[in-house]
Amino acid sequence: MTNAVNEHAINRILLETNTSGATLRSLYQLYKSQHRKVSFSFLCKRTGIPSKGYLAFVMNGKRRLNTKYWAPVCDVFKLNYRQAEVLRLLLEADAEPESRAFHDVKMRILRAELMGLEFKPIGNIPI
Repeated sequence: MTNAVNEHAINRILLETNTSGATLRSLYQLYKSQHRKVSFSFLCKRTGIPSKGYLAFVMNGKRRLNTKYWAPVCDVFKLNYRQAEVLRLLLEADAEPESRAFHDVKMRILRAELMGLEFKPIGNIPI
């Protein structure tokens, strides 16, 4: 799969998913469909995640991904800067539900950038 097609598929996942667990699961499924070597064991080894069970819980939304694994996960999925920012915002929003509205505004801006659109904020919401 070419880089442009792969980048488009990653962007689509980041635009369509609403939780970090669903996003990670979709990214995993995308890479697994492209590379036979990709497995939970492979991801755990590459990111330093201690167990496949923990990774499964994260992808199912039952646990939150520890912040020390955020950068390695972005690296293993080969996310560019904007893509990594969207994933980071999803991870932060899931980790801090009380600030979900703030993260949602920032996420709309980044998602608009992924689509190549200019985002125009509504009202007096600080960004």
